[in-house]
Amino acid sequence: MESRDRIRRICDEYSRSDIAAEIDSKVGHVKDETEYFNGETDEKDQYYERYVTLVKVNYFVQFYWLMWRNIQALKRNYTIWIAEFLLLMFVGLIISVPYNGHFDELDQRDIQNVEGLLYLTITETIFLFIYAVFITFPSEVPILLRETASGLYAPLPYYLSKMIFWIPRAVIEPTLFTTLIFLVAGLHGGFMGWLGFNFVCILCANYANAYGSFLSATFNSMETAALVSVPFDLIGTMFSGLYLNLASVTPYISWLRFVSGFYYGVESISILQWDSIETIECVQIDGMPCIKTGPEVLRRFGFAEEHFWRNCICLFSMYCIAHFIAFLMVMKRSSFLSATFDKMETAALISVPYDLIGLMFSGIYLNLATAPIYFSWLRYISGFYYGTECISVLQWNLVTSIQCVNAEGLPCIRTGAGVLTRFGYDERNFWRNCACLVVLYCVGHIVAFAMVVKRSRGTPVY
Repeated sequence: MESRDRIRRICDEYSRSDIAAEIDSKVGHVKDETEYFNGETDEKDQYYERYVTLVKVNYFVQFYWLMWRNIQALKRNYTIWIAEFLLLMFVGLIISVPYNGHFDELDQRDIQNVEGLLYLTITETIFLFIYAVFITFPSEVPILLRETASGLYAPLPYYLSKMIFWIPRAVIEPTLFTTLIFLVAGLHGGFMGWLGFNFVCILCANYANAYGSFLSATFNSMETAALVSVPFDLIGTMFSGLYLNLASVTPYISWLRFVSGFYYGVESISILQWDSIETIECVQIDGMPCIKTGPEVLRRFGFAEEHFWRNCICLFSMYCIAHFIAFLMVMKRSSFLSATFDKMETAALISVPYDLIGLMFSGIYLNLATAPIYFSWLRYISGFYYGTECISVLQWNLVTSIQCVNAEGLPCIRTGAGVLTRFGYDERNFWRNCACLVVLYCVGHIVAFAMVVKRSRGTPVY
């Protein structure tokens, strides 16, 4: 009812305006339709015909006004953009603060910390910029169908306006995001290191926009796109070099790294960070390797210094390919498709910091034994930590012998207990972790029930 009243009020205001009076004076005495269609027209009929006839303009004019509309939409919804930017910077703080001070004097424990930070930087950049454009086409398909069907504009200028409109954001925000991480964490490399760090993250952000655009344009709803993207994202993160030693992968599946933007991004910033490191201090801790230089660290993860520019070119190629496929999907959808979209952005937005903290303190990205005491307690609210430590204990606790290999940069950890110590785990924590998971389960359901009760007492909608 409120919408109808608003429409009626707008129409009434228009009918009383000078513009309506001027148009009415020009077309108000149009002859009846029989005379009009028999070709008997006067000056007012001709003016009316020009008024209602849609004149097609060239692609440049269409592109200009579509860009103008994108800018107006940004001005209307600037609070959402500000909230997303603040979330991005907050994520940058969450990522970088626990690593502060670990780069002053590098030792063996900090190798895991550095690589964990670099991996988190790339993955957060990619995922945040995928979802920044994820809802674009499902929410705009009804408008796109109506306006392309009427001949108002073609799909090509529409898609180009979106593609170019996203670029400034995918340059400015990653620059500020990575600058915050670089300064707070204290990464090595100086100005040139910062410049290369930004360059790689900007490439990853633009690739992520293209990939998100591809998913958004291909599927009818965000839920379907998210479901289909899961295996691709899983393969991408698996072959990033952190979870799987790329040098040990069988030839049958090793090629999968070359379709992973995560691999290209992580290897590139790892090269920038480690290539100039000449000394890494060894520590006398059971299970700790003794890797003495940055290039040895790269070989430890299966990376190579000479891949940097190849990776950058591959990221740009994936950017172009994803946008091309997305444009083809927009062309297809503008012909015959309709779509619906259900919002769930708020829940996803709120869950990001909590999930990020949980992942960071799972024991993979950050050596838990080196975490400062004022941050280390965060592991106890992380279901990822409890689960990862439990299955690690089950996997490694009974392993009594691990064969050492003569490969440069590889540690020699001889027992499963040594592996657990390497990651800051303890086999005595198994049942405690299981109990804590049950407690988290109960607390989560209690809070969810309280929220359901609160919402059920709200104002009913009929």
